[in-house]
Amino acid sequence: MNVSGKPQALYCRCLMLVMWMALCNGTENETALASLISDVYSVIENKSVIPFCFTNNLYELTCFWKSNSSDASSYDFTYTPGEKTCKLTTAAASDDIWWHICQFQNIDLFSLTPYHITVEDKMKNRSFSRDCRAEHVVYLEPIKNITVKEQWRPLGLWLILNHTYPDLLALTYEVKYVSENSDVQKTETFPKVRGNQGDVKLFLEDIVGGAGYTFSVRVKADEEYDGYWSQWTDVHVQIADVVDPFHVMLYAIAGLIPIVAIILLATCQKRFLKKKVWPEIPSPEHHFKELYTTHKGNFKAIQLEI
Repeated sequence: MNVSGKPQALYCRCLMLVMWMALCNGTENETALASLISDVYSVIENKSVIPFCFTNNLYELTCFWKSNSSDASSYDFTYTPGEKTCKLTTAAASDDIWWHICQFQNIDLFSLTPYHITVEDKMKNRSFSRDCRAEHVVYLEPIKNITVKEQWRPLGLWLILNHTYPDLLALTYEVKYVSENSDVQKTETFPKVRGNQGDVKLFLEDIVGGAGYTFSVRVKADEEYDGYWSQWTDVHVQIADVVDPFHVMLYAIAGLIPIVAIILLATCQKRFLKKKVWPEIPSPEHHFKELYTTHKGNFKAIQLEI
């Protein structure tokens, strides 16, 4: 029996397992990066500025462009200051399209001198370039947690957004909502909202009770940083068809007032009619005081005295 071969076989299996895990992890990271870049690319309005660049944490920068070639070596990526080069990575965008990506680490996006980025396509003998700093390239990931609370006075909805974005940012939110009973779409914008950590509350007042609504919310950096809009986050809400207790009380009071008025009117009218049909017989007590004080109303006693 060959015992010495067992440790070697075990070592080979462990090495293959480690390589397999590294390969899987690399594939997952590449897929996640490709998905993120596709999301960013879909919200960039001006696609004439190449390469496309974005940051979502203000200290890392990612630049990318797409090509029908998977060979990253056909491109030279340089940037100043410093005339530095970037090692490109490639991720599949679709079956025949690839993203070419440069990821900067720990760079100063707040420098007064912007980064000047140049990409040279050696195969087609052409180049494209751009200047880049923190402004106009901030991309925020979509809002993940949205809670909806109803309010009855005044009637409306609170959208409570829970997320975590860099503290330096002022944010602008945009909300689109449409009712199932109407094709009219309404949009509200909430600019310069602070409170980037934790809950942000947005109030919508143009709401109808008893209707179903679909809300779409997106966010972007505002003021000096600016940036791209995030992807839309959708949430569906059915508004309860319930009347506000305060209004219920008002309706009840308004309904009781005419009823009480009718009862009072009927009571007064009954007393009036009773006096007309059965008039009250006047008492002679005020005219014959001695009759009631001395004789206790005894007419016979008066006759005997007479």
